[in-house]
Order: sequence, then C-alpha cells, then structure tokens
Amino acid sequence: MSGVVATVVLQEELQSFLAILGLLFTWELHDLEVRKGCIKPADLLKLVLLFRTVSLVREELPRLYLRLTLRNSERCQACCESQGEVILPSDLRDRSHRRRHGISRGCRCVLLGIYAEWPGVEELSREVTDAGGTLRLKPEALQELWRESETQMTPQKRHRATLFMLGAVCAEATNIKRAVACYRAVIAYAQGRELDYVVPAYLRLSYLLEACGMLREALDIVRAFFKTFKRPKGRYAPTEVHFIEMATRQERLHRLLGISSKPQSPIT
Repeated sequence: MSGVVATVVLQEELQSFLAILGLLFTWELHDLEVRKGCIKPADLLKLVLLFRTVSLVREELPRLYLRLTLRNSERCQACCESQGEVILPSDLRDRSHRRRHGISRGCRCVLLGIYAEWPGVEELSREVTDAGGTLRLKPEALQELWRESETQMTPQKRHRATLFMLGAVCAEATNIKRAVACYRAVIAYAQGRELDYVVPAYLRLSYLLEACGMLREALDIVRAFFKTFKRPKGRYAPTEVHFIEMATRQERLHRLLGISSKPQSPIT
C-alpha cells in the first residue's frame, strides 16, 4: 500500500516538473520569434507607467468637501445652516456632520468634492484645519471660488461637472439662464464620482425651467430623466423619492400643457 502512495507522489512531482519545462520551452520559442522579427514585444515600462497613471486617476480623492443647499422652498433649517460648509474628508463621517433634516422628503444638499487642481485649495485646507475641521464660506466667498475656478473649465480638465455644479448653485440667485446652462453641463459632462450630481441636476433643472414658465423645456428634462434612469441601479441611481417628485412634476406639466398621458410610476 505504501508503494502505491509513493508512486502517486512521484507522478504529481513529475507533472509539475513537466509543466515548468513546458513553460520554459514556450518562453524560448517566444524569444526565438522575437529575434526573428515575427513578434514585436510590448514596452513593459510604458505599460507599467500607463497602468500607474490610470490607477492614480481612478483613485484620486477630493481634498475637501463643500456642502451646498439648493435654493427652493423645500429646504429645512438644517439645510440652510449647512450652506457653504467646507469639510475635511477625515471629518466627513463624524456624527456632528450627520444633520437631522426637518422635511420628510430628504436632504436637499449637495456635497461637492474640491480637488487639488482647484485654485487656493491649499490655503483653504489650512483654514479648515485651523477651524477644527469645518469652515463655513459666505455667499461672496462661494462666488469668488466659482469665478477663480471657472477659467479651468477646458476640455482637458477633469472635474468639470463639479465646477459646473458650483456655478449653477451660485448663479441661481442672480442669473437663472446661466444656472440652467450649468445644470445642463453637469448632466453632459459628469463622470466617475461626479455622477452623484446628475440626479440633483435633473431635479433642479426641471424645477427652474418650470418656475421660469418654460414648461415645454421642463417637460423635456423630466422625460430625459425617466429615459436615463429607465432601469436604475447602483450608487448613482435615483431613489423612490426622486421618482415621485419627477412623476408629480410630469403630471403637473402635462396638465398645464394640455397633454393627456399615462403618468410615470416610481421604479424600485
């Protein structure tokens, strides 16, 4: 019996040896093909550098977070108090930043990521640290941050949707047309982490267009929302509350425009 076991062990070792020998033989054949010019080897150094560059881009995280409150009658006192808060990433999960909101339809705030390429981010980061982890910017400071960052909105720059979102919120008080254009740009340019802003942009854009009397344009945005999120899944998908809000707006716009159609149902 022991002899049989020994034979099996030898066979397994032989299989491993032959496998290694086969790999070496394959590598030798590959080397011969390369020397003959039949195969053009890839530059491994370039591939490694490319992989590291892509990894760094994917792993890039915001240096700071800016909390903005959309201007409408539904925002509660807690939302108003959090307008313009700049928060360190390390303090974002602290309980002091988990506010209780006084409306049943959820928070109307948007949390924007401020990245290293933004102007003045180092100075702002030091100010937040000196303030104990949270600093509240006044409306004038938000406008200044937007104006300084606006020059960076070029096709080569990342995080354009974040800048457009900041511009949209800042422009609502003084320039509705500009705010509408910025919200459209958020929807068009958002990618990666910026996809968090797409749903708020749809909600706010349809709200502004309806408030300005541009009912047909508002209805187009609502329809685009339902088309975009026909089968919502994942982190960036709308919630049931969002669907109810947009379905209610669609029904109201249909009534105002004299259009009869089947109302949308929230998708869960």
